[in-house]
Amino acid sequence: MGVGSVFSAVFILPRLRKRLSPNASTILANLLEAVVYLLMAFVRQPLIFMIIAALAGLGWTVAASELWVAAQHAIPCWARGRMNATVIVVSQGGIAFGAMIWGLTSQAAGVSTTLIVAAVAFTFSLVLGIPLSINFTTPLDSQPISDYRIANRLQFRTRLKGLDHLIQSRAPTAHPGRVPCERRRRLTTEAQRAQSSESILVSALRQW
Repeated sequence: MGVGSVFSAVFILPRLRKRLSPNASTILANLLEAVVYLLMAFVRQPLIFMIIAALAGLGWTVAASELWVAAQHAIPCWARGRMNATVIVVSQGGIAFGAMIWGLTSQAAGVSTTLIVAAVAFTFSLVLGIPLSINFTTPLDSQPISDYRIANRLQFRTRLKGLDHLIQSRAPTAHPGRVPCERRRRLTTEAQRAQSSESILVSALRQW
């Protein structure tokens, strides 16, 4: 697989990118992987098996590189580090989980049967490559969702409700709903300061 990966990266991948789209290259590489699974299920000669393993490395390198490049085009600059970390964690976790599932399947049904089932399932999954294309003709302009602003607005409204409750609780019993002028000015100043702090924070988050 290592030899096939290096050969693919040096000789095959540059030529494929000149002639085929990223989506077509990924689908063909995955079809090659499905064929490799079938061949591994039936081939018993060590030398031929090593050649088939090299083909597996070739297809894996083409598919992985095209998907990674497509991800870099799709991920906005402000989230590239976090999204790359997420992609790596999910992919490595998927490899570990898949190894456990296919290992248990091969133990129960046999290696050859497991490889045939994997090849058939892999082929059917390639149908997703038609609607979920990775052919990005224009860069994606994604803007960050203002979750921080929404959260701060909710907190600010909670503070305002607390101030209103404080005003009502400290109002004179003879005149419910009325507050002395000095106390009202003080409480109003506190509300204005809270609103000003919230506006400054939202502005800073937008610029960030």
